[in-house]
Amino acid sequence: MFTKKLPLTSPTNTNFYTSCRCSCWSVLVIVLALGMTVAGCGGSVTTFTLTDIPSKYDGKYARAGFLGGNGNLTLTGAQNITETTVTLPQISDGKVIIPLWQMSSSRITSYIRYKGNGSFTLGSVNLYDTGNDNDKNRTAIANIALMDITISNGNAAKSWNDALMVTEY
Repeated sequence: MFTKKLPLTSPTNTNFYTSCRCSCWSVLVIVLALGMTVAGCGGSVTTFTLTDIPSKYDGKYARAGFLGGNGNLTLTGAQNITETTVTLPQISDGKVIIPLWQMSSSRITSYIRYKGNGSFTLGSVNLYDTGNDNDKNRTAIANIALMDITISNGNAAKSWNDALMVTEY
């Protein structure tokens, strides 16, 4: 069920609504079609901040995802990532700060903290009841799709109110 429906545009119809149920990964697949650019590497560790999150999600956990960068860069957002454990940051007072990670070029199961800037066309944040992302029974309680995310000086921020689409499960 959607908590927010925004008009989307197409070449044939400038005011239609989507009614599909999108998960984090299905939203990210759209990124490949829309394209994005990422440039440069900064010295600071990059974070993504989501603000204005409804209070009913305080105490819940978040994970973000962005794709792009010469078609090869995949960013994931989590508090910490090791080869055996992924922990998620907790939402507090309507806000969550999510460190961004990229897959190591040397090992597919290894992630390193992302240090860079970039402009992303589309991203997604999934919300969960638990902070351990390795829980096989874990399912998202909500998903938020965002557009036009810019990482500058190691930081990116968006408001819940900027959502292209919000899906609650």
